[in-house]
Amino acid sequence: MTIVHCIFTMETGGAQMLAVDILNGLVAEHSVHLIIVNNKFSKENLAQLNPGVQVHFIGRKEGSKNPLPLVKLNRLLFKLKPAVVHCHEPRMGQLFWRPKVPSLLTVHNTGIENVYAHRYSGLVAISRSVAADVKTRQGLTIPVVNNGVDISTFRQRQDYTLPKESPLSVVQVSRLVHETKGQHLLLEALSRFRSRFPEANMQAYFIGDGPSRSYLEENSARLGLKDYVHFLGTKDRSWIKEHLCDYHILAQPSTKEGFGLTIVEGAAAGLPIVASDMDGPQEITGNSPEGLLFPTGDIEGLVHCLQSWVKAYQEGSVALTLSSPQANIKQRYNITSTIQGYLRQYEFLKVRHPGSVSK
Repeated sequence: MTIVHCIFTMETGGAQMLAVDILNGLVAEHSVHLIIVNNKFSKENLAQLNPGVQVHFIGRKEGSKNPLPLVKLNRLLFKLKPAVVHCHEPRMGQLFWRPKVPSLLTVHNTGIENVYAHRYSGLVAISRSVAADVKTRQGLTIPVVNNGVDISTFRQRQDYTLPKESPLSVVQVSRLVHETKGQHLLLEALSRFRSRFPEANMQAYFIGDGPSRSYLEENSARLGLKDYVHFLGTKDRSWIKEHLCDYHILAQPSTKEGFGLTIVEGAAAGLPIVASDMDGPQEITGNSPEGLLFPTGDIEGLVHCLQSWVKAYQEGSVALTLSSPQANIKQRYNITSTIQGYLRQYEFLKVRHPGSVSK
């Protein structure tokens, strides 16, 4: 089967990383292609692709009205004659000419006002919470294919001891957009935690970059945390897979999150998790003891969850908790299950007449 994934940019993000993992999983048995429409991409991210994945660059300038890139895109699709075009942004379908090939849109987030459903043959949500949001906003009932990661490619933490006076590290992996990713909440929680439990020597590490970096750096200085907060910038996927396990706790205090792929990555690296109790993170953690949830936006709740894991480290019980039969995030969100779910959707679209999604 010829399968094309089509995406606007190939920079750091959950949709981009999901596309890479799916394409890598499909390449052994299918002819797979990645089309990058805009001229924004990370060479490090592209390096994560299996060499068998064929990458095509349209080179469109972001926001451009020039029709030539659209001509190039549609001629390429005509040449490839894919069984399905898999898209990751709602507006992508507006670029395709008719007669259109079967197309699938993955809806990655809640709060999307218009998914342009009439432009696609099928829609899929990455989580039950996203599917429910699409149903509420647009009256569409769509299937769910859970996000996943390639668990086997992550180095896992082995040592859960915490020697006295050894610093304890909390890591967050996200684009630095505090309004949605909640980095400012983690800074406030760190300030309160250190004032109450200075002996724990907790430090925070932010992996990622974005428009909130200056704001967060100013906040850390204002809170007296300059020596305890580390902004590491963007790291490529191979670095994440190798080094995420070097930290003690993964925190994801988002105020808006359709899923929370970094939570799954944290579990893959063998880290205990702290996350806000939004539908996406709540769906991932479920009843698994490896994830502690706090009320969204509640700094004291975040402090309490951090304190619980610090105590578990001090008591030597973290390894036992993460190895319990109920700790099943890695099993439920392995990329293998995600790929099988999408293959079922592709097969369905092959036999279904291409057209609009019906309510």
